[in-house]
Amino acid sequence: ALSSAKARVAVLQGLIAFPIANGITDLFKAGFPDPRPFQVLGDVLLRVGESDSMGTASAHSANTAAIATSMAIHL
Repeated sequence: ALSSAKARVAVLQGLIAFPIANGITDLFKAGFPDPRPFQVLGDVLLRVGESDSMGTASAHSANTAAIATSMAIHL
């Protein structure tokens, strides 16, 4: 059975892991800039506007992985 104490620890660790993962991802983007596909390929169909950020790593993926790992460890 899931105890509320375990759930609180998992949520707290997830809230701590989220900004850490985001910060590390930002460091990678700044340290290892990599162009997005539309910046180097001529025949890319854009469905949204162009972004000026680099495409090295996905902060969305890093944040989700950090929270999922926290939940998997504690729950």
